[in-house]
Amino acid sequence: MQDRRSLWANAVLTLLLLAAIFACLNTLSRDSYARIDLTRDKEFTLSPAARTILRGLEDELRIEVFLSENLPPQFALHTQRIKDKLAEMTAVSPVPIRVTYIDPGESDEATARAQRLGVSPRETSIRSRGKMEAQVTWLGLSIHYRDRSEVLPFIDSTAFLEYEIGRAIRSLQTEAGRAVIGCVTGHGEPDFAAAATEQGNQLAPLANVLQENYDLVSVDLTADVPENIDVLLLMGPQQQLSEAELFRLDSYVMKGGALGVFPLVSLPDPQTLQLRPAPVDLSPLWATWGIEVDKSLVIDRHLNGLIPLPATIRTARGAMRINRRVSSPLVPIANNLDREHPITRRLDTIVAPFASSIDAQAAVSDVAIDATVLVATSDRSTAGAVVTSLDPRLTPAPSDKEIAGPHAVFVSLKGSFASAWAGRVPEDIGDSSTGIEVPERSPDGTRLVIGTSFEMPIANPQLLLAMVDWMAADETLLGIRPSMSAPPVLELPEGGGLELIKQANVVGMPLLVVLFGVLRLRRRKRRG
Repeated sequence: MQDRRSLWANAVLTLLLLAAIFACLNTLSRDSYARIDLTRDKEFTLSPAARTILRGLEDELRIEVFLSENLPPQFALHTQRIKDKLAEMTAVSPVPIRVTYIDPGESDEATARAQRLGVSPRETSIRSRGKMEAQVTWLGLSIHYRDRSEVLPFIDSTAFLEYEIGRAIRSLQTEAGRAVIGCVTGHGEPDFAAAATEQGNQLAPLANVLQENYDLVSVDLTADVPENIDVLLLMGPQQQLSEAELFRLDSYVMKGGALGVFPLVSLPDPQTLQLRPAPVDLSPLWATWGIEVDKSLVIDRHLNGLIPLPATIRTARGAMRINRRVSSPLVPIANNLDREHPITRRLDTIVAPFASSIDAQAAVSDVAIDATVLVATSDRSTAGAVVTSLDPRLTPAPSDKEIAGPHAVFVSLKGSFASAWAGRVPEDIGDSSTGIEVPERSPDGTRLVIGTSFEMPIANPQLLLAMVDWMAADETLLGIRPSMSAPPVLELPEGGGLELIKQANVVGMPLLVVLFGVLRLRRRKRRG
């Protein structure tokens, strides 16, 4: 009896000691960058591109982090993630990185310094004593290198933290001016330049990330594209561009400008759930580049994403109209990505809502152009079906007339491009057409990207960032992938495989429990 008590006492003491050891290790690890990253894409490990940027430092780097002591729940994890990222950077850097944490709420002097450096507070709401109260929240940082400084005014999300810090450090290392990104407006396109300053705009977070590294400006094609535009984006025009406007885009490319085009092939109406063809034809622009775009949508009945659709639910107060996210074949998840190209080499899958198929064979065969299909839909996707409704239940049944995938939905082009207006000028260009000389080809090394899903770069921020970096020839930042955790895509088996899995879950698990019980009972009988 005494031996049994001693064994129990030793076991309890061992457990208490182990718990104390793990508690101490956990406490000490908070101030250490060392950790094991078991995520598939190493989301919490410093990227090789970020390490390269840090290795370029020659003098001490100072970082002032301005954090409120009590952060609202939506920002509760930011403090530890910021500390982890900066600790790992400090360990990798060949020169000292001095990090200082400051609570601007502690003193007027700290508040004044934060404001002077460009860190901006934000008014947030927290629940205290059963009611909502307003609170001023500080969550930004300032980076100093030699006699220059960069600031992250407010860190909305830590998904882009490594990218933003790496971008800021690289900007401090180089003397070159910031590249200018132009966004074409005037045809119903989203204005990224305006979204950066509009509170509540759903594009504001993405626009702000772009604005950290580039200057965003709106471009009106009623006049020539300004000479200072390094990258020009035409995203989702809902009205037809005039021949003069297409000519000005072509002229911009002929001067060596980088152009990204994401047209709207179909216009979805979430109220009537109808799809209608977009009244936009850009084929005069890209036909000479060897690109053809199909008018039908690519659908994937097996590997697809979610779409918000209106639905009516009944509550105690009556019927209520809500938006419910449902799986839709019109939102294919593309899993055929080029693993070598700088834009897509660190991406796994791309959501491509309302995309159509691109035929780039002519561009591929052009010796003056390096054409690459960056994103293609899955092998089980199809094109050619006539889809007129957003309702997934009304998706046409599979037909022999459909063209099996994969289908290219995003391509990059680099080289020398022929002009669609070589030797001529559009009639609607106006009096300014006098004396205009249209070059026959663009300079070698001109960069273009074409995607057939207007929502693709918006639904995949990491794709947009990498695309703009590549077009602006800033490939150093391409290796820094935003830490945007997403569950892995589940590809369902064909035929009766799915039903077999269901039956195995329903019947198989209880059978395993019964088998374990039988084995346990037989073992006890043998001992008896």
